Amino acid sequence: VSQLDKDALSRLQAQWRQIMAEQDKKADTVQLSTEQEHQIKEGLAEVLQHNPDITLDPLVWENGSGQSHASAFMSLNDLTAAQMQGNDWLWRMIRQGHVDLTVSRDMVVELFGQLGAGSGSNPEHAAALGGALFDQYASVLVDMGVVSRQDDVVQLTLVLDPENDQVMLNDQAMSTQQLMMLGLGLLLLR
Repeated sequence: VSQLDKDALSRLQAQWRQIMAEQDKKADTVQLSTEQEHQIKEGLAEVLQHNPDITLDPLVWENGSGQSHASAFMSLNDLTAAQMQGNDWLWRMIRQGHVDLTVSRDMVVELFGQLGAGSGSNPEHAAALGGALFDQYASVLVDMGVVSRQDDVVQLTLVLDPENDQVMLNDQAMSTQQLMMLGLGLLLLR
């Protein structure tokens, strides 16, 4: 994380915790008063005032059978609380973004086998379960267009450029609305 006002972030987190403490614990959603919403937006504007960047350096996970990795970068815009109006202000907050994710089936199968052996289960059955789950979810995600699959590796590459109204998912251009619909579809997966 660079150019992030950590003190402003701490204040925003404290405001949020206080608001959450005042919420009805039985409610399914968070209900903010106009004043609370204004406070949160003002706090967020303070956090964003230096155009912070957030980077997840390549996270690599490997075993004897394969390797998976993830990396992400998000550059945020300086928005004032007044600019945080309408339904698209979260989208306008992003200046640029990039996400790469690669998952190896062979690595997942070995991992499930190792976990099965460690828990006293049959490692072969656990490995087979890992392979079946990988295949099932990979198939659904490929059909949705969320990932591409080459042999036994699935990959997701997402490039966001809201300032130029461009979204690329696995080298395929799409609209913001299409991306949001995909996101909603992912939330509904079980």
